[in-house]
Amino acid sequence: MCIVLRAPGVVHRVEQRFGFRTVELRERDGIYVNGVKIKFKGVCRHSFWPETGRALNKALSLEDVQLIKDMNMNAVRMSHYPPDDHFLDVCDSLGCLCWMN
Repeated sequence: MCIVLRAPGVVHRVEQRFGFRTVELRERDGIYVNGVKIKFKGVCRHSFWPETGRALNKALSLEDVQLIKDMNMNAVRMSHYPPDDHFLDVCDSLGCLCWMN
């Protein structure tokens, strides 16, 4: 038996903002992002909040990144798992480099 499902129009749509960056390591000089020399100053972040555990939202992401920026830091390393999309959006909008490994 073969079942064929046909749905008229758009079934699913995803919209996501993205951009291109160039990252260059210049020997004996340093790291450049989009042609600008960068000195990484940052922290390691786990996606966890005392009241909600791993259930985070954009408001908490904004609070975390603002705290990082208030400490005069420009980078955050994510730990063990990919970050939420809203965290990456907030990092991008506030100029915080996000490093994942």
